[in-house]
Amino acid sequence: MLKTVGAVIAAVIATAVTVLLGVAILPGLFGLEQTQIIVQLSAFRLLLAILAAGAALLAVVVGVLLRGSRRVLPFVLASALAVVSVTGAVVTASRGVDDRVVAGEATDLADQVTVLAWNTLGDAVDPGTIAAIAVREGADVVSLPETSAAAASAVAAAMTASGRPMVAHSTASDAHGTSLLVSTGLGEYAVRAPSPTGSTAIEDSETLIADPVLGRGPTLVAVHTTAPLPSRLDDWRAELADLAGRCVAGTDVIMAGDFNATLDHLAGLRGDGDLGDCDDAAAADAAAGLGTWPTELPAVLGAPIDHVMASPTWVSVSAHVLTDVDGTGSDHRPVVATLLPRTPR
Repeated sequence: MLKTVGAVIAAVIATAVTVLLGVAILPGLFGLEQTQIIVQLSAFRLLLAILAAGAALLAVVVGVLLRGSRRVLPFVLASALAVVSVTGAVVTASRGVDDRVVAGEATDLADQVTVLAWNTLGDAVDPGTIAAIAVREGADVVSLPETSAAAASAVAAAMTASGRPMVAHSTASDAHGTSLLVSTGLGEYAVRAPSPTGSTAIEDSETLIADPVLGRGPTLVAVHTTAPLPSRLDDWRAELADLAGRCVAGTDVIMAGDFNATLDHLAGLRGDGDLGDCDDAAAADAAAGLGTWPTELPAVLGAPIDHVMASPTWVSVSAHVLTDVDGTGSDHRPVVATLLPRTPR
């Protein structure tokens, strides 16, 4: 009797794990991309695929050891897990895992804008290092979540001294805030004040929004959403929905930073683009399968939660995740994208 009960419990657990892995591999297919547990698991698709492959092999071994009709379930689960594993690998590959770092790969067109986004883990990266990488990449816009006003000013000064004049803006003086550096070549920008009718979800976060003073140029959004922890999941959902609402037809916006969300988490917020009508630059350049967090994992196994996104008024010329700066202090990898207006300005 106890053997039978144990076998039933084991079968139920094995089936539940298989279903969970399948949903986490393709959460948007089931409309569960922003559901607790699935949110955390789905961010690491390739790791799940490897886990599913290992579980499939274990199920085959169990099936071989069993006799009679009891062999059926292990072999069925092994087949299902194999499908889950292959699907996870195929989706990751289709998103792109190109980690090539090609300095200056974009063309020298006057209207192009190169954007760099890097969560610096509370000023953990030396400002000189940030400036050197931003200059190397030819950045015109630098989004720095978890970067203090003092550190941002130091980066701007170093970039200016290197021949790329920048102006720094910050949401807070301490390292919990978000900073935005804008090239003087893009014109003067001012940080947007909260809405007169009350701050919105994204305005209550550490996200910084800056508008061109003379009204010419894109609105720049240095993104840092709330992490999708169990106690903050509603805030996270509201902030992502707020961002999607700012990416609609007729807007001119560039968003960059730590979204704390993969493209899968945004499936229910898609319009004509990956987030509302905004397109993810890495997805357009076959690099959206590379993880930007944490740096302790190889990029191909990490979670791609940092993005550069732009409204339909922009087209991505190039984009890549910088995998050559691991170990400089942050647990995030920078994302760089070069954008070009669809129509001359």
